[in-house]
Amino acid sequence: MTTGVKRLGASILKTLIEEDRLINFTEDMVQELYSFINKSGSWSGESGKHDDLVMALLLFSWATNESFFKEITNSDLRRSFLEKQENIEEEIYSFAGITDGNESEYTDNSWLL
Repeated sequence: MTTGVKRLGASILKTLIEEDRLINFTEDMVQELYSFINKSGSWSGESGKHDDLVMALLLFSWATNESFFKEITNSDLRRSFLEKQENIEEEIYSFAGITDGNESEYTDNSWLL
């Protein structure tokens, strides 16, 4: 990874995190981000620590700024993900028969007497 790609990717990654546009960080990612330090003008994991996940995030962040990425996505990825997640939850709830308990057929407790 070139210095320019790393620098731009880090800047964009910082913005994506601050604007809450990245979701679902794993514990490993968070640990690597905490141990990602500046060593003689270049950023990498502390001695003995991994930085592979952070480097992947930097490359992803850099790519989001490239025209080819904008052309192929042409949408808000987070919004798309959240909509898909809501649809899956609705399907699961309707399949399992889960309700909010306000329907009349579920409020008839006469059988308890």
